[in-house]
Amino acid sequence: MRDEEIRKLREERDHLRNWLTNLGSAQDIASEVQKKLEQIEWELAALENSPEEADEITTAGLVVDIDRDYRTLHQALPMIPNYNPSLLAATDTTTASGTASVFEFVTRVGDLGTPKAQEYSNDLAELYFGLYTSEKRPDEIRKLLGKLGNQNTSDRFEEAYKDFYTYKGGVGDKKKAALSMRNFLEGVKGDLWSKAKTHEKENMTWETMANRLGKKTASDEEKEILVEQD
Repeated sequence: MRDEEIRKLREERDHLRNWLTNLGSAQDIASEVQKKLEQIEWELAALENSPEEADEITTAGLVVDIDRDYRTLHQALPMIPNYNPSLLAATDTTTASGTASVFEFVTRVGDLGTPKAQEYSNDLAELYFGLYTSEKRPDEIRKLLGKLGNQNTSDRFEEAYKDFYTYKGGVGDKKKAALSMRNFLEGVKGDLWSKAKTHEKENMTWETMANRLGKKTASDEEKEILVEQD
């Protein structure tokens, strides 16, 4: 057993899980934080804009209350770190390197030749290739969207992709993710129909679009599958 490596990977896993859990907790109280902000802004406006003659009013109770609120707020609501996206992106390289090293280990286990070793290697390799394909698919979609030439559709994809993974991480809204995906797909459909039309007012159908745009590039079987996607 590689106890030290397993320990570190478990700590990484737990760190990421806890981060997502904490993010969810922060989102749960965001509305309360906003309400608190509005109250504080009102209090601040009241004290900052009071006339000079208001200085004669005794404010001992006010001082105590504001001091207590000040201390309680900072204890109950530690500041969220200001994350640098480029630093997180830089971890992609190290994570990919670590994943590749573990995959090499998995294949070497399979080379041992025992039934148990081969079953283990085959199962983990299948999971790895599924993960690899899933991670590469967004880039393939981006390339295809580039051929449509509509930046709005590309932007909708990025929004749908982000909303989906936010929901998958347990901190996003399911309805928002579904709506983003629907808007993206409707946008793609509109782009394809526009490319397939022979004139602006033509009453386009999915089947007509599939037959026209797939005429030069798709096989009969691929066209049939495309038509069935409507």
